[in-house]
Amino acid sequence: MAQKILKLHGYFDVIGRVSVHTHHCFFDVVDTESSEVTLYTNNREFKNATDIDMIRYRPKPVVGFLKTNEKTYPDVKIEFVKANEVNSSFGDVVADVCYTDNGGKYIAFIQDGLYNIDIYINNKRQTKRNIKIDRGLKFQYYKIVHGLILEKYKDVVRYYGTDYKMVFGQLIDNKGTPIEKAEMIILNSDGVLDTYIKTDEDGKFSFAIKNGEYTVKIRAKDSPVKTKKVILDDMHGFTEQLISNSILWNKQQMLKM
Repeated sequence: MAQKILKLHGYFDVIGRVSVHTHHCFFDVVDTESSEVTLYTNNREFKNATDIDMIRYRPKPVVGFLKTNEKTYPDVKIEFVKANEVNSSFGDVVADVCYTDNGGKYIAFIQDGLYNIDIYINNKRQTKRNIKIDRGLKFQYYKIVHGLILEKYKDVVRYYGTDYKMVFGQLIDNKGTPIEKAEMIILNSDGVLDTYIKTDEDGKFSFAIKNGEYTVKIRAKDSPVKTKKVILDDMHGFTEQLISNSILWNKQQMLKM
């Protein structure tokens, strides 16, 4: 049975030097399990997202193996560099960085396009040039919560009746200009994609997420990918962890709370 809570709204008017109070009040009876989670993916909208198979609609990363018939290559660094794209400040634009596992498997979260792939084996770089990727990230994947607000703290809002909470923020450059269509890729502790969202024309973003440990990758046009570990709980905000103790993330460079 859903829990009910009672909300009291009161209004008081004070008029002139002699206080004359006018009291208005009414009550709301609210169902604390009335929160709704909506999933946005593949240009579609799914209500009550907790009841659907989210894995089926999740964007797929680029997956491959670095091995030969005789040997596998574990813990090898692989960089996906955007071909023919150079930033004056950073040089080559690195879209993603990943490492092979014990079986030589690598997973990269990149969009379709043309890439130079740098492979670092025994501190020596090997480059495969002009590799066309056509099975990368193609659509956004994020959740939104609607319902009765339980608490607000930092850049996070909690709701009754769900473990999901909303995160709100904005990306800006070092001149204070909003960064449009920047990609935010959020992976859970198992390395599985939880959220893939792009900022709007004002550089703003909002999405629903549960408490936990995440790896956050943010990629903007002509800018290399930035990566940071975040532990979301009921005390710390999302954005403040991205900019804390980090050279890549700071208020002056790219992120605004």
